[in-house]
Amino acid sequence: MKKLSNVFWGLMALTLLIPAVGMAQWQNELGIYTEDMASNTTSGMAATNTVYFVITNPYNVDEGRPVEWIHGYECGIEMEGEGIVLAVRWPVDSINVGTMTNHVVAYGQTDVQVIDQAAVVAEMDIFYIDGAGGPLTLTLKPVVPPSIPGQMAYLDRDDPGDGLIPLMTVSGDWNSPVFAINADPEIVATDQSSFDNIKAMYR
Repeated sequence: MKKLSNVFWGLMALTLLIPAVGMAQWQNELGIYTEDMASNTTSGMAATNTVYFVITNPYNVDEGRPVEWIHGYECGIEMEGEGIVLAVRWPVDSINVGTMTNHVVAYGQTDVQVIDQAAVVAEMDIFYIDGAGGPLTLTLKPVVPPSIPGQMAYLDRDDPGDGLIPLMTVSGDWNSPVFAINADPEIVATDQSSFDNIKAMYR
């Protein structure tokens, strides 16, 4: 929990690094990153890797305002390669009625605050077990079954309606990985404006 808290506060500088004209290009996107938020690829042999699920620039288009509190989210995770999901954790008390790779999560009495256009909604431990050093990739998909057909989604706590906001992968493509271990970085597709602004915090 302490590490996850550090990641939250590490995101506080994000708005200072994002040009306003570029904000709409990466609204309501979900990506997977390493602990320092500076990379979506890593390398190594058998080891446990912790990755973070980050919603960037959550925005309620219908109401024309940024989202301040997230009450839950849903996404599917497709893993290709030799790996095992050991655990999934959330920053606040939560209920996941899905699985470790099919997240249907509602937060409890405390919701997740959006800090300067970004929110860490989960962290996952993956044990990479390929002794030959082959690639492992993670691709984000709509949950099964989805609340919004063909989309991932999250809940805006302050929306007077159902609060469901469509959520897209940072790759812009349900078939393109967003995180990889021991793989060519070029196979990991991301929205460049989103990823560059996250990396910029650590330059």
